[in-house]
Amino acid sequence: METDYYSREVRAVLNTLVEASHEMRIMDLLEQAHVSLFVAPTVISRLLEDKKIAFRMENNQQYFYAIKSGKRQ
Repeated sequence: METDYYSREVRAVLNTLVEASHEMRIMDLLEQAHVSLFVAPTVISRLLEDKKIAFRMENNQQYFYAIKSGKRQ
């Protein structure tokens, strides 16, 4: 069940990536967006499923970036 809390967290993660205008490591992203590690998997999964964000792996680190209209921002 989705709650307002998760919606706020989703917006916070997406806004953080858009405002940064570059890819971010997962821990930096969560810290700057003030997202709890408890809800982070749900928030990230929702954004990935909705194709609003994407990620790449490098040296065992996840780097996330925002997607706008099918293109990387």
